[in-house]
Amino acid sequence: MERVFGKDRGSMGSFFRMLQKARLPYLWILAYIAITALLTNVGISVTEYTAELFAGNVNFGTVVLPFLAFTLLSQLISSVSKIMSNLCVARIDRNIRKMIWSKTVRLPLRYYEKNNPKEMISRITTDITAISQLIMQVFVAILTSAYTLVITLRKIGSYDQKLMIALIVVLPLNLVIAFVMGKMKFGVLDLVNQKNAELTQTIAEKTNNLLLIKSYGKEEKEFQTGQEKMKGLYKSSILNAWLDSPLRCMRWWALCSLL
Repeated sequence: MERVFGKDRGSMGSFFRMLQKARLPYLWILAYIAITALLTNVGISVTEYTAELFAGNVNFGTVVLPFLAFTLLSQLISSVSKIMSNLCVARIDRNIRKMIWSKTVRLPLRYYEKNNPKEMISRITTDITAISQLIMQVFVAILTSAYTLVITLRKIGSYDQKLMIALIVVLPLNLVIAFVMGKMKFGVLDLVNQKNAELTQTIAEKTNNLLLIKSYGKEEKEFQTGQEKMKGLYKSSILNAWLDSPLRCMRWWALCSLL
């Protein structure tokens, strides 16, 4: 459980100092945030015309046409937002990889005496993706979600004050649930990354020595070693997948208990 809850996994200060050295594409990230905020406002505006349609008002000029226009505009902005998000992720990955590679080739020899260099393969190639996802899907998402929450609560308040108050009351409980599940998620993702690094190291090591393995007749032994590494990665990935469902269920339970 200690691994799941992410204890002794390093400090956030070191993580943010690493991000400062990585020269993140701040202008691109700000542009993505602005586009997401625009998308939120357009999405909120569509709800007025959706309500009119459900109420039976099908006037083409005042309801149907604006609804179609806002819907098309929302789809267009959503496509641009996804493109911007992918561009931000690509630039973050590129900058962090360049920074880590520069640091890797300048590490002192004593580091390589204590650590296997092949363990760093997945750290440079695949684990960087987890950092870019953390930035875009957590840090940036917190800002965009906070703006969306404020705009949504203000809109709901214009319809029903009691419903808005109920949502505000349940918000702290959602934050507590998200904090606890986030700690578990962080620990499990770290476990997944470690298992992935171990598997990558094993495969890289064995493929470079296949002739030697076959010469000594160790195919079955090395096969079992690879199987164990794959099984460890599989189990950690399954645990990571199972963490998503309880989080959604607990949030819905907290909301329904108040409504």
